[in-house]
Amino acid sequence: MRYIGGKYRIRKQLIDYLLNYIQYTDCFVEPFVGSANITLSLFEDNPLFAPSKIIINDFHTDLAMMWQAILNGWEPPSIFTEEEYESLRNAESSALRGFVGHGCSFGGIWFSKFAKTKDGRNYCLNAKNSIMKVGELLKGIEEVEVYNLSYEQVPIPNGALIYNDPPYKDTCKPGAGNDFDHEKFWQWVRELSNKCQVFTSEYSAPEDFECVLEINVELDMNRAKRVERLFKYKGI
Repeated sequence: MRYIGGKYRIRKQLIDYLLNYIQYTDCFVEPFVGSANITLSLFEDNPLFAPSKIIINDFHTDLAMMWQAILNGWEPPSIFTEEEYESLRNAESSALRGFVGHGCSFGGIWFSKFAKTKDGRNYCLNAKNSIMKVGELLKGIEEVEVYNLSYEQVPIPNGALIYNDPPYKDTCKPGAGNDFDHEKFWQWVRELSNKCQVFTSEYSAPEDFECVLEINVELDMNRAKRVERLFKYKGI
């Protein structure tokens, strides 16, 4: 499913790196799960990956409701009209709204505008196929926990492998707003790194973090080139 700030295009490079650490854990955690591209790719690229627990969380209430509903057997629509899309724009939070707000929106931007093309591409069906694939994989895990919390409130067991994709500094990610406390986040990562393997995507990080991976990317919206980086805390 398209999602603003999602890691679909660079998922292979990220997973190739994270696979080096899978053997040391029985629990994988995404505190900022979004469209779950990393969780999906971990399973697809490593068929032997079978942790006993997966923990996914997102501060965006509708998105968290969507993932919980998928695990409970809900199936999103294959077709959605522009009129139906607009009717959900200011509706109450729901799994359907979480699905439509990103999956049926231009660029995956939360209720930006209804996604449609001259060639009649079915964005709704594409989004459905993507999240249903994630749902099927997660259903095979012994224990899956879905939360709608701030990242630091997510209960994370010792020894977990954690992939963070927080709101980037000087940018805005839907569901988090512009007031994300980056200093507080990096301190949380420092403390969590004492008991878990923690990796964080960002453009930059404090000096006591090391960049373990760099990926050159071209942004869809304006073709600007950026360098995505994966960071790990040095102080352990």
